[in-house]
Amino acid sequence: GSLACYTTDGTYGHSYGRYHDLSTHNLNSDVELVCVHWGFETNDLPLGVVINVYKDTDGIAVPGSSTGDLSLITSINGTLPEDSTDFFMSGTPGSPATLGMSDLIFVELVVPSGQLPNEWDLPGLHWIGANDAGESSPSWIRTENGECGLGTWFNTSQLGYPNVHWVEAIEVREAQAPDPCTDPL
Repeated sequence: GSLACYTTDGTYGHSYGRYHDLSTHNLNSDVELVCVHWGFETNDLPLGVVINVYKDTDGIAVPGSSTGDLSLITSINGTLPEDSTDFFMSGTPGSPATLGMSDLIFVELVVPSGQLPNEWDLPGLHWIGANDAGESSPSWIRTENGECGLGTWFNTSQLGYPNVHWVEAIEVREAQAPDPCTDPL
């Protein structure tokens, strides 16, 4: 099962996050972000979402552990499919996003409120994909306006749900060297 802050009027706006420590993968060079995938258990409304990819500059795998510790690398916009269950929301950066081979990367999914009143006149509920199959980093959550006491980042263990892990993945490839043939002479 998943975890969200909601009422009968819909799910509040949420941010979900996961870390990727690239230094643990024995990379020989920087990599390029190809795609980000977030799993969903269910979604009711066609909400516009944003995937933000950050470099954690203080090296502590806790979002907001120091002022300015998250430096934005890229943002990806998308729309959740309406009335859908068990699906992936995937996004590709509009331009190449290079990640350093030893960077600590934080990936955030921002889902706006589905609370009434809204443009559809329906309560919008979403549940992020989660499982209990273990994780390589903690799953993080906060709400848009501090609803349910989640105004700052909390990991699911801190909230009493140590076996709730967001389903999220990034795809990377070796960074592509610029093509010198495209440079003006």
